Amino acid sequence: MGIRRPANGKLAFKRALRLEVKHGIVWLMRRYKWLLVLVVCLLAMISLWLAFRPPADPIYRGRTLTSWADQYSNAHQGRQRAYLPSSSLRYEGVDAEAEEAMRAIGTNAFPVVLKWLHFEDDHSSVRLYYSLGLDHLPSALRNRIRQWVFDDRGLRRAQEASQVLQVLGPDAVQIAPRLIRLCNKASEPDTAYRSLAVLGTLGTNALPQLMQVLQNTNHPYRGAAVRQVEQILSRSPPLSLQTPLLVECLHDRNSSLVILACQLLCATSPNRTLAIPALQSNLLSLDPTVRAASSNTLHAISPENSTNLSSGPRLQPKNF
Repeated sequence: MGIRRPANGKLAFKRALRLEVKHGIVWLMRRYKWLLVLVVCLLAMISLWLAFRPPADPIYRGRTLTSWADQYSNAHQGRQRAYLPSSSLRYEGVDAEAEEAMRAIGTNAFPVVLKWLHFEDDHSSVRLYYSLGLDHLPSALRNRIRQWVFDDRGLRRAQEASQVLQVLGPDAVQIAPRLIRLCNKASEPDTAYRSLAVLGTLGTNALPQLMQVLQNTNHPYRGAAVRQVEQILSRSPPLSLQTPLLVECLHDRNSSLVILACQLLCATSPNRTLAIPALQSNLLSLDPTVRAASSNTLHAISPENSTNLSSGPRLQPKNF
């Protein structure tokens, strides 16, 4: 395919060169069509694998996070040192070696932990197993099939993710915004409830994220978030709680959360006079327990601002 330089100048030469290149590409595509298709498919597969590949498992002392989490989970399930202190280590935890490894890995565990938490328990394979009568097969074949059908590795990893974050403690607070994002899909209840439960173990540092869920009255898992907020508040010293947070709880539609906030305000709390307007508003609530709790709290904060609008007996403030 030699190119002769025409006599009419450079423009004609460029046109002839482009034409030759075009013909060459068409010839290559016809000649190596299947090879080109194979290369394109291979590149697409590599791109997909790079986009959706699982996060790298962090390593500590030659062992992966998965290995350390399995060790911790086995110790926890076997109750080897779950409640009894270890005389050799003088440690009251579950597994001191595994906890040390998890804390050393630290925030590098977040990508793996988030992947483990994002798991929905699907029982379709179990229903199919019994509907097809596979439980009546010979024992050797039945046991092999059962091992595949009843594989609970996904659920085990999800439980281990919760344990890893509990071990990390305050260091796990950085993952709270990402945990909230896992709670927003109504089609993934297992993931949502598990993520909210983990947030409940992070203490007062996770309250801002949980309060975001409470502010959304249409959130599919608002009730579970309320339970976690109540759990955190009931376990926290009253002096460590911010009065604006308790005032926000007073405006909630959940009666148990409002009553808990009233009980906490009855204890020594800084700037609790900020709650007087919300308490006075709750005196008009349709719930008699809310009215009684608000009246009690108003009387404890400022007797001159308390009223007799509440009906029924007063609730006794909870002692902390």
